[in-house]
Amino acid sequence: DPNLDGDNNPITVPCTCTSALQNQTDASCAIFNCLDQDATVDAIADIAALGVQTHVVGIPDQDNALQGIFNQSLNAMAVAGGAPLPGTIRFHSATNTNLLQASLEAVTRRILACAVTTPFDLSTATSVEVRLGNAPIPQDPSQRNGWDRVGDSSIRLFGDACDRATESALNVVVERCARP
Repeated sequence: DPNLDGDNNPITVPCTCTSALQNQTDASCAIFNCLDQDATVDAIADIAALGVQTHVVGIPDQDNALQGIFNQSLNAMAVAGGAPLPGTIRFHSATNTNLLQASLEAVTRRILACAVTTPFDLSTATSVEVRLGNAPIPQDPSQRNGWDRVGDSSIRLFGDACDRATESALNVVVERCARP
């Protein structure tokens, strides 16, 4: 029985039921329609710790019956994934086809604006300067608000720095001072 563990005890899953069907028990919901927020957020945070951002797009059910129920979970996922939006709704909300297309375009813009590959090796530099246009962006090894080197020839912007680069028509400029 998929509702029982190896010792025939009922499986309990910390679950928010994603189904609008009436009379579902926690066990019947957990089989197919469960959002286990804690485990999902933990998995997303583990992926983010490896340097991979997760962009969260919330798509409601067909009748919008559950719209809003999952905002807290989706917000937590977006924050854990390292790509939250500013404001109270931290994920991309796609309640119709046009908003889904706009959300995917926004994710693409953010990825392209905040991940910069250089034609030179940054690991051999004595110093690296990153600017948005002429405005300097501070380095932030904690990867919360600024830039950090994520590869020998690549940097990534985080937090407000990424937000500003995404919204700006200016280019991110990376300059290095090479070791002699």
